[in-house]
Amino acid sequence: PSDGAIASNDTIARTWRMCATYTTTAASLKLRYMLLEAALMALSLMTVLLIAIDSDIRFNANHWSEQRRERYVASFWHWMLTFLTGIAPILNGVVLSIKNRFNFFAKHAAFVEASALLSKELYLFRTCTLHYADARFRRSVLADRLRRIDADLTAGGGKEVAMVGPAKRHGVDDWFANAAARAE
Repeated sequence: PSDGAIASNDTIARTWRMCATYTTTAASLKLRYMLLEAALMALSLMTVLLIAIDSDIRFNANHWSEQRRERYVASFWHWMLTFLTGIAPILNGVVLSIKNRFNFFAKHAAFVEASALLSKELYLFRTCTLHYADARFRRSVLADRLRRIDADLTAGGGKEVAMVGPAKRHGVDDWFANAAARAE
């Protein structure tokens, strides 16, 4: 192959690696968002259940005897239930603050969009359409567009995010550089 073809393939490989990094980072951010949402739902449900249990034992005269209710109020378990009922909303607020502060879902959307834009640019580059029609300037146009996509991402929704590279695959650290691992 000619030097231009090797350089072109190198540019394409770097672009695909960048796309894979953005996609992996987006998946990592989505997982963090989902875990925080699950924690919020679990804490909210736990708060409601603790309040319901405590209220049922203390105020449901049809189900619990007077002696049993008085024994519960004087016991360690009443104190523990009251403590957990008080601490659960505080924990819920902390988790909600973390979720809102780091805004994982918006960052996930920014990385997904950047990954889609990279895929689009690669498609246009490989098909020699639109701004890639002139073979003399294809690589420089691609490099410029990649810089713009990366700058838009890191200046906007992607700032303050640690990029997550493609994971190990079949024991190979940089699986994209290894053609055999990439084909699997």
